[in-house]
Amino acid sequence: MRKTYMIAAISVATVMVVSLVTVTASGAFFTSRSSSHLSITADRIQNWLQLYSQPTDPDGDTGYAVRAGSNPPVPAATGMNETLTVDLGVVSANRVTFNRVFSGKTPLSFPTGNEVTLTVNVIPDPSKTWQPITSIGFSPFGVAGQYTNPYTMGRGQKCQLNLEVQIRPNQRGTYNLTISLILTYPGYSGSFYQYLVPVRVAR
Repeated sequence: MRKTYMIAAISVATVMVVSLVTVTASGAFFTSRSSSHLSITADRIQNWLQLYSQPTDPDGDTGYAVRAGSNPPVPAATGMNETLTVDLGVVSANRVTFNRVFSGKTPLSFPTGNEVTLTVNVIPDPSKTWQPITSIGFSPFGVAGQYTNPYTMGRGQKCQLNLEVQIRPNQRGTYNLTISLILTYPGYSGSFYQYLVPVRVAR
């Protein structure tokens, strides 16, 4: 009889311990994963800067760069933010300037601070030895022919990207490039806040 009672007591104790461990472990794991995931993905570049083409410009502004050789003329850029793409078309001259390829707009308030700095770089076509974009930078919206890089913006401001293309006759072909736009603010100097904009141009 004593053996029977002892075995029953051990069995009940084992079930209680297993149940307690299972409940404690599942609750702890789910809470930890949820909170750390939210803290990593809470901020994004759209909270600091939005990129627009003429078709997506929220202010209805026009005068954006036109795709070379298009008839009827169509804007060189389409989409916005991560979907923004640029097709500069087929240029006929050695040196061509494209003003207001796309625009950038800051919100009325930032997550922190009062200004941001934009830096643009051109990632070359890996299949080509020549880099066709020779000048690139930002200017205040409505100002053509300026290439300020890096470019600093305050809250609620709008800028435009201008660039210059130079393709000599012996460098004809289609170039598939990428514009890298990195945003920083005072106290932060990393490259987490970044847009990558595909760009095509040919001669």
